[in-house]
Amino acid sequence: MLLVSIVIPCFNAGKLLQETLDSVVPLLGKEVEVVVVNDGSTDPITLEILQRHANSFCVLNTENKGLSAARNAGIRQAKGKYIYPLDADDRANLAFINEACELLQKNDACDIVFANRIHFGEESLLWEAKLDQTRQWYVNRIPATALYRKELWERVGGYDESMVKGYEDWEFWLHALVVGAKFFKAKNPAYWYRVRSQSMVRTISVHHHQKLLAYMHAKHHGFFLQQYISQVNQLHELRSNYRLLLKALIKLILRKVYIK
Repeated sequence: MLLVSIVIPCFNAGKLLQETLDSVVPLLGKEVEVVVVNDGSTDPITLEILQRHANSFCVLNTENKGLSAARNAGIRQAKGKYIYPLDADDRANLAFINEACELLQKNDACDIVFANRIHFGEESLLWEAKLDQTRQWYVNRIPATALYRKELWERVGGYDESMVKGYEDWEFWLHALVVGAKFFKAKNPAYWYRVRSQSMVRTISVHHHQKLLAYMHAKHHGFFLQQYISQVNQLHELRSNYRLLLKALIKLILRKVYIK
């Protein structure tokens, strides 16, 4: 078995695809493979680039079914023990992959290694990734690109192919939490994320955001309700502690006043 499979879904990425492929070339070796999934591209530039690299990478041609289906097809084909999903306009980070592999190999309890990401393109900054199991149900702070065990992908049933309009990676991380997966954060940034004003995530409407959020909560209703009840209980306990503290302070103040 190979160690790492880099899976790159691609749909009419054009010239941006070449930069992505250039970023993974230094990673190729005995323990790393690259699987590029051509999700029904029709763009001549994309097709020419894929044809040119057919001997270097595993190029899988499929019908256009969306990002989730393309990722699943690539991971299904992958021979690596660990999966590194990468979009066709982003750039890989070798330092992160090395660090994440070491974490996974040394810790059997670790299922997913995530990290910050570096924005480039129309925006330049370091985006901080966080894992807060309560907030994760409302705000996604885990990047789409991380390194995780292929066995985990099998356990959750892959990416949800009904989510063709975004947030499929967010749902994947939520599903991972539901099955008890353990997340670890690496020091090195996971990848370079290309910021484009016309990307799917940046053009999503408020209505569609709410619709997708409701779908994810309904899909994992049992676990979401369990988290909500736990949060309410913690809040109730905190309020009770505040009341007890307030009563103790009032008693102390009255005692001092009485002594005087």
